[in-house]
Parts: sequence; structure tokens; C-alpha cells
Amino acid sequence: MRFNEYVGFKSNTGVRVSVDNIVTYPFHLHTDVLELVGLLYGSITISDCATDHVLSPGDVYIFNPNDPHRIVSNQESGMLTIQIQRDAFASLFPELKEMYYVCQPYEREEGMTDSDLRGLRFLMAKLWQEYNRSTPGGQIITRLTEQLLKMLLDEFTCYTYRKNPAGELEIVRQPIATRNLSALNRYYHVADQIYRRFQSNLTLTELAEEIYVSPAHLSRSLKSTVGLTFSEMLSLARSEEAERLLFTTQKNVDEIANQVGFANRKHLAMNFKRWYKKTPTDFRLAVRKDQFGTQGPVFGKIDENLAKTALEGWLDGK
Repeated sequence: MRFNEYVGFKSNTGVRVSVDNIVTYPFHLHTDVLELVGLLYGSITISDCATDHVLSPGDVYIFNPNDPHRIVSNQESGMLTIQIQRDAFASLFPELKEMYYVCQPYEREEGMTDSDLRGLRFLMAKLWQEYNRSTPGGQIITRLTEQLLKMLLDEFTCYTYRKNPAGELEIVRQPIATRNLSALNRYYHVADQIYRRFQSNLTLTELAEEIYVSPAHLSRSLKSTVGLTFSEMLSLARSEEAERLLFTTQKNVDEIANQVGFANRKHLAMNFKRWYKKTPTDFRLAVRKDQFGTQGPVFGKIDENLAKTALEGWLDGK
């Protein structure tokens, strides 16, 4: 299968909605597609970049564009998937491409209230309901998607990094009680600059001068706001780009190290292993085995009664 996967959209809505029983779906990504997955019944494991998450019924997860991901069912499962083409809504939401969206399994979301999750699931279920009418209304689908995107922009873009029980860093939503939007926006801007300029010889001092603070102040504020130091964030940004190049190109490790801003392949390997627990070469081999060692996506039969019951519950605010 193609690693950079094409998504076909119904008419001109820029939205695709499906309910599936995915047995296994090898690693892939979508270039300009935001993907929301909600588990209706059963259990699945999703691999998003370097992190695995087990989803239980009612959990919702967001895959951002260009994030490699994989899905494996742990038992017979049903999941609702909503895929949104960002370009189709860019005129209404100019900031859409600049934001990173985070929604992890519910029991690990300290900052998510019941109303957050119920509201998100309700809009996802309404989209499924309208999308599957015998004569779906394109304008209604568009309006519901706009409501969903507004909710994502308002409630699901505040994030931080923290250690999970295994001691690994992972990205999670910022707890509502700790959100200082003014400070968050300032330091998310710094994080954005790191991700835009990681290929250059970017320094902490350079960024500090741009926002008129001392390097020490910027370092402390980044750590307390985003959960990573400047050097950690720069290492992660370069490693994530290396991951995409390992997946999508035939470039060797030396070429990738040079392209993403590391001094050499040894420096890349040291940083990459910190985040992905494998060397770049081993990581590429594992992904290719996943991609080419299978027939591609494998689907099972959906239990329509279980799926319908779950979706009706989401529509009722459960």
C-alpha cells in the first residue's frame, strides 16, 4: 500500500465518514487530512509516531496531518472515523493549518471534562447520521464540520508533554485549570518557530531575543508551559522530520541527518533513539516490514447493532 495515502471525499464537502471493524491497518499518513477516530465498541491499539495507545469504548483520538499512524484491533471492534480535508475549510479557519490537535484516551486526559468529550462525540455522531442519509445534505455536512472544527480549535489545541507510567514523554492536552492562554499562545509561537526553523542552526538566544526575554527565562517558561526544554523540542522536531523521511523517501541515514539539521548520522541516531526507542535504520526496517509484510488494510464485519447503539448513545449525550 502507499504510505502517503489518498482519501476520497464525497462530492465537494471535503469530509469522509465511515464506521469500520479494522483488524489491522499498516503504517500510513495523510498529507492534508485531519482524522478523528472514536471507538464505538471493542478495543484497538493505535500507534501514533513513536507512541502506542489502547482505546476503549467512548475514547476519541486525533491524528494530525503528516503524522504516521497504524491501527490494530485487540478484539472485535467498531470505530467511527471522520476525515477532514483542511484546504476545504481554510478560508473560514485560516489558522487551521497552524494548529496541532490533541485528544488522548479519556482516562489519561486530566484536562478533559465530561462536557468536552460528550460535545465532541455528539458532533462526530451527527456527522455520521447526516453523511449516511439516503440523500445527504452537503450544506448540513459542511455546517456540522465547521462546528466540529471550531470546537477543536477552541478546546483541543492546548497541549503539553509529560512522562507516562513507563517514563516516556508523550503529548497530552493541557489541563484546563492550568491554562494561561496568554502565556500558552506566546510559547506555542516559540514552539512553532522551532518546528519551522529546525533545519537551521537555531539557538535559544536567538529565539529569546525575538520575544524580548532572557535565554534563561525562555528556557524555564518553555519547560513549564510545553513540558520540554528548548534542546528537547529541537531534538524532537528534527527526529519527527527524520521519521517522515525514513517512511516516505529512499534517502540514506546520512542524507536525512544532514537534511533535518543534525551534525551527522551518529548525532541523528542518538537523538532519534531517545524518542523512538530504535535507531533510524531499525525503525525503517520495522515500518517496511509492517507495510510490505501484509496484504494491506484488513477489515472485519461490523456489528451493526453494537455500532448503532453506541452512536445513538453519543447523540443522546452519553
